Amino acid sequence: MNCFDSTHLTSHFIDRFFKRVYKEPHSGYNQYNYEKIKISMIKIMNIHEINSFKIFKDSNKKIILPMGAKYRLVVVNNTLITILLPHHEYKMEEYQ
Repeated sequence: MNCFDSTHLTSHFIDRFFKRVYKEPHSGYNQYNYEKIKISMIKIMNIHEINSFKIFKDSNKKIILPMGAKYRLVVVNNTLITILLPHHEYKMEEYQ
């Protein structure tokens, strides 16, 4: 069992993951796409990022965690909300 098996993905997260990581539209909200995303995340993240995710994923506050050198995950209550690109400027109060 990997750290993402029990993690929920919002439709917004799936949309953004396909747009920002795969750079293509997705074929729908189905189990195949959920598994495809979770497998890709494990391939992108290093062991320290995975361990950090395990520690903070159940927080009741929005947490921004790294996913590889290029992306940031926003997670709250074991639910992935969105994926950010580091070169964008974001209003931090939106994620607190």
